Amino acid sequence: MTAMASAPAAAARAPAEARARGDTVAVAVASRRWQTEWPHAEGIARRAALHALAHARAGAGPALDATIVLADDAELRALNRRFRRRDAATNVLAFPLEDASAPKLPLAGGADAARPIGDVAIAYETVLREAGEQARAPAAHLAHLVAHGVLHLLGFDHRNEAEHAEMSRAERAVLARLGHGDPFASQGPAAAGDPRRSSPSRR
Repeated sequence: MTAMASAPAAAARAPAEARARGDTVAVAVASRRWQTEWPHAEGIARRAALHALAHARAGAGPALDATIVLADDAELRALNRRFRRRDAATNVLAFPLEDASAPKLPLAGGADAARPIGDVAIAYETVLREAGEQARAPAAHLAHLVAHGVLHLLGFDHRNEAEHAEMSRAERAVLARLGHGDPFASQGPAAAGDPRRSSPSRR
């Protein structure tokens, strides 16, 4: 497979808000296909996560740390089965570490340490299949899924229409910051905010 293009130039650096606060994003590659067939995916995922953190956390606040796991359909199916009792692959799963509204205890690393907020897992095959089905650039779709997952880590959800609308607005804003178009433009209203994405609790 030909190596895919990198993200737009607008996403070349982490947002100033994230740099100022010290937000961090680790990208763990659990499937070699990401590295061999899509070498720019790690950078796309990291930037999308940082922009999602910056958008959702306007102003000052403690540094946060998120982990993005670039996995495959088999791994997402196993996680989906274990945590949601659904024996099928899905595009993204978010695993928040804690309730965003819970009292925060001091971190072992001191006041300047970034606070872990959880993990987001992405399925390689499903990202590419959905991008093709929806006539989207794979980089834009990957960025959208990562942003969606990170927003879940920050407490966003889509359990009702009000939550759908709020989360969809946030996703559109993050994708615009990254130089991508409206992620819901070709999907229709039913898909906005909830393209088969979910947030099982950390166990």
